[in-house]
Amino acid sequence: MSAYTATGTGSVHVVQRPATDPALSRRRLLGSAATAMGGGLAAATLTGCGGGAAAGRATGGAGDTARTDPAAARRVAANAADLAARLTATVRAHRGLRTMLLPMARRHDDHLRAFTAEGDRVEGRAGGRVPADAKQALRELVGSERRAATAAKQAAVRVTSAELAAALASCAAGLAQHEVLLAQAVDELR
Repeated sequence: MSAYTATGTGSVHVVQRPATDPALSRRRLLGSAATAMGGGLAAATLTGCGGGAAAGRATGGAGDTARTDPAAARRVAANAADLAARLTATVRAHRGLRTMLLPMARRHDDHLRAFTAEGDRVEGRAGGRVPADAKQALRELVGSERRAATAAKQAAVRVTSAELAAALASCAAGLAQHEVLLAQAVDELR
């Protein structure tokens, strides 16, 4: 399902926006888009997560999203804390992966702040045991990012707040992007 259609010949394309269906809710749109995209790369190319305007801050302040559905926000924040801890532990074990993994850990820290209500504290696990083989360590990170992206996408479809749904969808896109980048790194490692 595409929000726009491109028509034309050669290098000239006309992009037309379809007529809006008033019965089409944001929740239905997110759910159908997630289904149509197969959950990964397409979502990452349409939306992403960024450091400066993290999901919660986009609505007015860190933790604003956490107040609309505390349980969903808490789960995403816990996943973010766990992923940041896993990435940091992997960097400690495999210094050569530092350049790729530390920015990802910072994005998870952004998500943690965005989905944590003022005064709440969420701790990530210690990061667990990191495999000695860098390729295996990356494979485990791919699985962790995939599970977190799936959880964020599912939460985005279930929550009642449009702002929280948008923040969760953006978070899911960032997680899917991490998954793709990590999978590519696995393929490139010897």
